[in-house]
Amino acid sequence: MSRIFISYQSNDQALAFEICEYLESRGLQCWIAPRDIHAGEYAGEITRALKNAGFLVLVCSSSTASSSHVKNEVALSFNNGSRIIPFFRETTKLDDSLEYFLAGKQRVYMASDKEKSLANLYAVITGKPVELAPITPGKASRRTWRFVVMALVLAAIAGASWYYLAVKHGTPVSNTVAAVDSTFVIESIPPAENDARQPEIIPAEPKEERAASTLAKPSTLTPATNPNADTFTGKISGGYPDGIGTYTFKQARQIDMHDEQARRAESGDYITGEWDNGHLIQGTWYSSDGVKKGFLSFGKGGDPRRDHVFEKCAR
Repeated sequence: MSRIFISYQSNDQALAFEICEYLESRGLQCWIAPRDIHAGEYAGEITRALKNAGFLVLVCSSSTASSSHVKNEVALSFNNGSRIIPFFRETTKLDDSLEYFLAGKQRVYMASDKEKSLANLYAVITGKPVELAPITPGKASRRTWRFVVMALVLAAIAGASWYYLAVKHGTPVSNTVAAVDSTFVIESIPPAENDARQPEIIPAEPKEERAASTLAKPSTLTPATNPNADTFTGKISGGYPDGIGTYTFKQARQIDMHDEQARRAESGDYITGEWDNGHLIQGTWYSSDGVKKGFLSFGKGGDPRRDHVFEKCAR
């Protein structure tokens, strides 16, 4: 089943999720980490998702080359025969290893009009032009106005001819006057050239099904010693979450001492994201029933030696 795999470096996560939301709102099916990782087996789930993807959208920026994970994803996608589409958020030079895989690929660049840039990406993926908003009178093209003026002139000529023949000379004239084609023509973006290997595009799952399949609370580890200890599905170093995984709160408390909004998680809430020795770098926060509550991004500003804000977890 063909999906769109979105690959990005952690600094570009916000833009990657915007791309995902835009494409899914138009009926395309996307796979993006960490949202779609639930089993805790990061490498295995990434590999399986790449094998099932017909497209890979790569978010490119000056920090892309620093991610070994991104390079691995691009290489696997290339070997699987998926269509790779680079989306550049800025003009930057990629390193030689990425340039090798992206050589000859159709590229999309983000302009000041982000909506138009995302629409161009959609057109490249689907080969279909994006529906344009109706043109306002102040923004109509010269070609459109030429059609309008021509229609008005023809209508005036037809009316004058009828008056001259029917009224002045009494010549019988059919009550039916030839209709004037005054249809406005809107020029749209032509479809992108089809790749020789065009994967099938699978519609996105309905929201009701997606809420159950992608936002459902993942299974957590059973506490070994302390029944009230929080749990973490990923790597645990010295008792603290360290890396990508899912953290589940057993008791209600503040999310993170670095959170300026002082948000509090309820018992059963969980966060799927990335930690650095107990310090949350970034992640998506869900309630116990799988409803998304927000996106958290604190970066690597904490001192993990004194700031184990997520406390020790059960193994």
